[in-house]
Amino acid sequence: MDQNDRPVEIKDLNKTQLMLLAILLSFVVSIATGIVTVTLMQQAPTGFTQTVNRVVQQTIEKVSPDYSPNKVQTVIVKEDDLVVDAVAKTRSRMYPIYTSKDATSSILDGYSIGGGQFIASSSALDSTHTYSIKVGTTYAEAKVTAISPIGFALLTTIDPTIKPADLPVGTFGKNSDVKSGQTAVIVSMQKVGKATIQSISSLDPTSKNSSNVIDLSPEVQMKDDGALVVNLEGDVIGILLAKDNSTEYVIASDDIETFIKNPTVDLIQKTL
Repeated sequence: MDQNDRPVEIKDLNKTQLMLLAILLSFVVSIATGIVTVTLMQQAPTGFTQTVNRVVQQTIEKVSPDYSPNKVQTVIVKEDDLVVDAVAKTRSRMYPIYTSKDATSSILDGYSIGGGQFIASSSALDSTHTYSIKVGTTYAEAKVTAISPIGFALLTTIDPTIKPADLPVGTFGKNSDVKSGQTAVIVSMQKVGKATIQSISSLDPTSKNSSNVIDLSPEVQMKDDGALVVNLEGDVIGILLAKDNSTEYVIASDDIETFIKNPTVDLIQKTL
């Protein structure tokens, strides 16, 4: 008999052919099992059939996950996680300000409010000087375009290589949202502090132009003029300013936004 005409034996099959054969046998056995099972179920008593169906149903319920849309899942969020996120959000909008691009250390931090503008403490700024703001690895020239008597300033980039639209826009909270008992986070590029809001009040209740300040407990000891005070959402609710290099105040955000929207507004009469 010709070798090519003899029946193929299992020992002549390679690994791939053996796997295919096993799959084929499994498929045939499954079909046969199904046919036999259906036939026996049709011939079985009603009580037995109900018992089998109940077992199968309970097994599926245990294996299948519950995707009920009405099921409420409780997610625990730790305050520490919120503080970390608030610090990260705030610092992503903060940039160091230098007296020049050749300076080795920054003099203060600037907070980007969009459009190539930054707010910062005015204590170390001269309106006649041009400063350098480090954006990534680039130094952008900026001028002081407005100084508030309250103690902060507005800087605007004048460097055409920096596109104002590419700079982030800061977010501010409202005085009306500041409540006693809330957690406040004090953020600079170098330090982080945490305190509890006691109250928001006017420095001079007899004057309608008096600045609004936020009282914190414990009192801020960072000695970091120009640091931002933010809530747990990372929205700026105040800025830490020093008066006469001795007393520190947290000026509330509404005063900051009023000045940003109208830098020429008459704030000379504000009491601090």
